[in-house]
Amino acid sequence: MSRRTGQDGYVERRNGIWRGRYLVDVPGQFERVKRAVVLGSVKQMSKSAARLKLKEVIAETGINSPSYRIPSTDTFARQVEQWMGTTVAKCKVSTQKLRRYHTDVYLLPKWASLRSNASPQKWSTSG
Repeated sequence: MSRRTGQDGYVERRNGIWRGRYLVDVPGQFERVKRAVVLGSVKQMSKSAARLKLKEVIAETGINSPSYRIPSTDTFARQVEQWMGTTVAKCKVSTQKLRRYHTDVYLLPKWASLRSNASPQKWSTSG
């Protein structure tokens, strides 16, 4: 799933209030989910003020920041199994056994349940 950048959302007038709408990425789904937030009364703010407030709300969620990543549902163990089935399967049998042993003994006991989009700080070997 690729990262889709630069959303501004949109503002609509509904029942005397300004409502801001924007899209949020959901783990494991290609399509985004629409979110709505009440920005304020039509009497209290103009449409341009509501747009600015919506931009602030989107900035608080961090969706448009360069460091934003779509949450993943894959675990490290699942990706290792996929790697074993594709890349390692092309190696010699002795290499396959050695790589299976190394992953089973050293990698999976520590990182099997780790989400694949975890930050590198969580991957450190200290601790």
